[in-house]
Amino acid sequence: MKLVDTLKGIISEWHHLGYQVLYHGKDLQGKLTLPFDSYRETVLLTHGYGARGRSLEYIARKLHDDGFNAVPLYYHFWDDLEEVGLELVRNIREYHGRQDKARQLHLIAHSMGGLVTCDASRMVPDLIASATFLGTPFGGTSKARFGIGKSAEQLQPQSEYLQRLLSGGLPEEIEYAVVQGTRDKVITLEKSRLSLDQPNITHYQIETGHLGLTGMKGYNIVKQVVGRRGSKRNS
Repeated sequence: MKLVDTLKGIISEWHHLGYQVLYHGKDLQGKLTLPFDSYRETVLLTHGYGARGRSLEYIARKLHDDGFNAVPLYYHFWDDLEEVGLELVRNIREYHGRQDKARQLHLIAHSMGGLVTCDASRMVPDLIASATFLGTPFGGTSKARFGIGKSAEQLQPQSEYLQRLLSGGLPEEIEYAVVQGTRDKVITLEKSRLSLDQPNITHYQIETGHLGLTGMKGYNIVKQVVGRRGSKRNS
């Protein structure tokens, strides 16, 4: 049975990564870059393991159509997540400075990108209004043993990175939204739960799979969060 479970895990992971390859192909046409207006609120989007910026294209375009600056970020998914987090902080500072006034930014991330986003939010909480996590493996994932790079090590359950990530809690001034897919076979409900007892953390469960979190159902939650927090912080 153990061998069967292992094979199922490999098949499930490669099925997921197979879809991500499609986004790599789309990126050959060029990175997704949407017009930036300094008078709009800004949302930065961070992709997950095996993916690229276009894996969040649906949400990015919907945000742009609804009046936000939407900026999909790119990084090498196999890199050290601590270094990727520092790069995200630099991006946060850059885009905060590009706005016409000191508006706080919104962060949205899918899967592993949520770990990076969580880490960055602790470093510059004064620049962030909200952070939304879509199927993020806060509890790690044993599937990471099939992966490559430093990030695969950090995704392992009980890794030093994961233990440090949530130590001491998260900034109380930021609104955190954790969106979980009830049919997610890549990151289960147990692993995607943010195990911190804080009033500024809200969990949402929607009937979809891992990649489905980046679609219409996931966007419906995203729109609620950025709309609600934006109106409070920038009034």
